[in-house]
Amino acid sequence: MLGASIGFLLFGLFMVRKLYESGEYTISAAIAQKYGKSTMLTVSVIMIYALLLVNVGNYVSGAAAIATALHVSLPLAMCIIAVVSTFYYVFGGLKGVAWVTILHSAIKVIGVFIILFVAMSLTGGVAPMQAKLPAHYFTWDGKIGFTTIFAWTFGTVGAIFSTQFIVQAISSTPSANEARKATFYAAAFCLPLGLVIALSGVAAKYLYPDMNSLYALPVFLEKMPPLASAFVTTSLVASIFVSVCTVALAIASLVVRDFYVPNWKPTSGS
Repeated sequence: MLGASIGFLLFGLFMVRKLYESGEYTISAAIAQKYGKSTMLTVSVIMIYALLLVNVGNYVSGAAAIATALHVSLPLAMCIIAVVSTFYYVFGGLKGVAWVTILHSAIKVIGVFIILFVAMSLTGGVAPMQAKLPAHYFTWDGKIGFTTIFAWTFGTVGAIFSTQFIVQAISSTPSANEARKATFYAAAFCLPLGLVIALSGVAAKYLYPDMNSLYALPVFLEKMPPLASAFVTTSLVASIFVSVCTVALAIASLVVRDFYVPNWKPTSGS
């Protein structure tokens, strides 16, 4: 999350205005203005493949939350995600996804803080966790080390500059100044939200040391009152649908802009 915060900050300071003024909504098409069509196609194929891998992670983590909430199998939960998220982006498009993302993000932030509150209530605070868990859980680099953390941070910053769904969101804003403000808002939210989620995950490790980490957040649903559990479930599921449909829309944009339109040249009436 530190890498994402740094990435959005640098993106807003140095890249947003140039990207917005290019008039393109895909990273590959923006690159093509300087490096040509062959580079555009190469970047587009690599980005589509990378986004497909991202959505695999979204499906797996999302299925864990839905399976826990609805008591269904992981494959069935993945099918539910596919159907609902497809409905979002096919019928809503970029504008629909944008409005849904704003609503779901607000719900998700509240839900994450409810999980943290429940987690801290069950553990008795941070002190009992520090007494029982290994010390590296509460150090800045854990068992990973500076080199790995630097590599992850560097890679995340690079991803912010090149990921299609971020470029697409930036291109859809009313002006370059609004696009820059949006990146600063994202930078401000990433780090504190990441710390809250990390602390909840450490609490899950303390309470359920043998549990699969995939269920670190959903496991707290069983310890909540029904109303709170319903709200948090909604927040987790909402974040899943937003992530999946955002990536799917980005893939569709790359395919249409870089392959379909140049080769089939559709008209406005087709």
